[in-house]
Amino acid sequence: MASIGLIAGNGRFPLLVLDAARSLGHDVTVVAIKEETGADLGERAAALGATLHTVSLGQLGRCIALLQEAGCRQAVMAGQVKHAKLFANITPDWTLMQVLMKLRAKSTDALISAIADVMKGKGIELLDSTAFIQPLLAREG
Repeated sequence: MASIGLIAGNGRFPLLVLDAARSLGHDVTVVAIKEETGADLGERAAALGATLHTVSLGQLGRCIALLQEAGCRQAVMAGQVKHAKLFANITPDWTLMQVLMKLRAKSTDALISAIADVMKGKGIELLDSTAFIQPLLAREG
């Protein structure tokens, strides 16, 4: 199976995605956002044999490099990142600075879309956050 990247914020969602991706046989490289991710994700990653790296919120270039080094061609963003932290209180690296300078609107959707474009240009497709947890979602009706 392919190596999948998991860019993890806070909450339970990254744990669910990690469990689901591993149960499907994927190798998972977790990039935990230091300012957001809880210790429980590190413990779960270790228990499941997933590789865990920790980066600061502004280190987009390092995040991409870690995923590339792990051979990830696809990644998922899962877990909350507090909106106030997205545009303040971070020190962006050069990669993120370039993204921020090109943004027309300072919205979460615009930022995630721009990050997805940069990642795609580096050979990593950003998948829908629910790609691995479909069985856990409520069905229509």
